[in-house]
Amino acid sequence: TRLNEVLNGLAVYPERMAKNMAETMLVVSSQRVMLAVINSKKKNILRDDAYKLVQGLAQLAWTKKEDFRTLVLGSKEILSYIDVKTISACFDQNYFVRHSATIFKRVGLG
Repeated sequence: TRLNEVLNGLAVYPERMAKNMAETMLVVSSQRVMLAVINSKKKNILRDDAYKLVQGLAQLAWTKKEDFRTLVLGSKEILSYIDVKTISACFDQNYFVRHSATIFKRVGLG
């Protein structure tokens, strides 16, 4: 199939992929952090307030080229909702590729 032709000729650069993942992790992790804050069992927060809290840090990380995870872990306000273990789970890259084997199998590559 056409997809197989494209994928067979695909050049993969693992170092560049890792760099891209690190640079964009805040974009994909910010939603998970926000949802963890919203679902906190410690205290309640409105979705809009959680969004502002998390997106403020994400924007700071993006514009200042700072590490989003470090900013989240350093936020006393976020830590008042969720613990360090929950924060770490939000940044687990395996979450984002958990269905890759199934997808590769469906396109005949697994």
